[in-house]
Amino acid sequence: MIVQRIANAAGWLPMPATAVVIFLVVASVVPQLELAIGPVRQALPFYLLFAVAAPYIGASMARLFGLNTARRRAMAFSCSTRNSLVILPLALSIHDAMPVLPAILVAQTVIELIAESCYVRVIPRLVRSTGRNRPLV
Repeated sequence: MIVQRIANAAGWLPMPATAVVIFLVVASVVPQLELAIGPVRQALPFYLLFAVAAPYIGASMARLFGLNTARRRAMAFSCSTRNSLVILPLALSIHDAMPVLPAILVAQTVIELIAESCYVRVIPRLVRSTGRNRPLV
């Protein structure tokens, strides 16, 4: 019984730990925000465009390959959560971006986290059940 309670409590630890880390990262970037407002404003439309387009691209690719519903949803979500992998190389390629880079990356991360919480509701509506939920083996 005690082991089960410990296991249940440990299952909730990643959530508050992630929240603390994000808070600390954002707090460390706040002093640079005044300097970074312009570049962050310029980058936000690209973050938002990626956040909206990626689930459709992932779902379309999965449909193209004939995947079942569960795999189509997984591919749509997986494609959608790759924003940081797309943005980081682009951000690092910007000349003289180092002073504002942390703020730009934190803004991207916040947009991605908000989008991911929306994907939990949106992707099941985007990828309707096909009735082919058995594994493709």
